[in-house]
Amino acid sequence: MGYFDKRFLWIGEEDGDLTWRYLDEYRRPIANLRIRGIENHAEQTVYSYRPTNISCHSGTKYSLFNRQFCRQKYLPDPNGKAGMFEAPVRMADPGPQFSIPTNASTVPAKTTCNP
Repeated sequence: MGYFDKRFLWIGEEDGDLTWRYLDEYRRPIANLRIRGIENHAEQTVYSYRPTNISCHSGTKYSLFNRQFCRQKYLPDPNGKAGMFEAPVRMADPGPQFSIPTNASTVPAKTTCNP
């Protein structure tokens, strides 16, 4: 399924991208959990928070760049999957980090971080 697509900016559409890829990979939606004592406050800031360093769309806090990029990455397709999108789509541009290596020896067996 891969990691978050690093071509997205930090706010907007990246969760829809991950949801679509999860649905494509596992053929079922991501579980929706409610946990006592944990609340999602992000939804409350959709219209009240405005990032100062990015262009937003539709009067929301969400990145205009991400919205436009998402429309290039996913194309409408009646045989596709909707996921979090409004209509079924197919992935047209998976990006370099999602491509499968042709030679397994080029993929490191373990990645370590040095402090």
